[in-house]
Amino acid sequence: MSVILAWFFSTHRFLIAHLPAFSVGFWFISLVWGVICSLPHTIGTTSTSPGSPITLAIGGTVFVLGLATESLADYQKWCFKMTKPGQFCNEGLWSISQHPNHFGNLLLWSGILIMNSDSLIGSGGDGNFLSTLWSARRLLVALLSPMFLWALFSGQGKPLFPTMLTIPNMPFCACHSLSYAANGTITNTVELANNKYGKDPAYQAYLKSVPKIIPNIRNWMKQLCFIGTEG
Repeated sequence: MSVILAWFFSTHRFLIAHLPAFSVGFWFISLVWGVICSLPHTIGTTSTSPGSPITLAIGGTVFVLGLATESLADYQKWCFKMTKPGQFCNEGLWSISQHPNHFGNLLLWSGILIMNSDSLIGSGGDGNFLSTLWSARRLLVALLSPMFLWALFSGQGKPLFPTMLTIPNMPFCACHSLSYAANGTITNTVELANNKYGKDPAYQAYLKSVPKIIPNIRNWMKQLCFIGTEG
């Protein structure tokens, strides 16, 4: 959240200067993004089924782990940047995943999907494949949420979508992790990191040795529980 707020306030004057062209495109994409991500919850609220205590417990656990991971990752990076400006973050959760905040976000929405999964499946019908598929239609639509997020996160640095909006000095692409650069552009953070740290041998070694999104589960749990970590 701190990263989002910092980005928002740093770009506030830039957005105003380019209204309404940028604002309309940016908020439209944000709206579509929000609608797709919230599908498990939104569709789940249309069901009258109370759901299963088992899926609620499992989904709730996954949600809490995701929220804790994303929040801790953002906090760790903020602290790192405050104490070691100009360096790439490779401490804490960032030592076991290049994008632990994305991993946490995936877990968060997957947890919501699991919590709602039982109520998203209707009656089985007459038992044939088509009727079974039809009874699970809401669950299949809700699956778009984690699939959409995975496509965005795993495709960082790649043009997942064509350019949606272009205004003077600001190429805007509907990719995840957009960041405001000093030259007045909004671009992918992976590209920014490569431009900034690409010549650093330690950074290149980090990219080769550390998983992009999903960390080693054992190391992840150790980091969450602050086992074997400094500070």
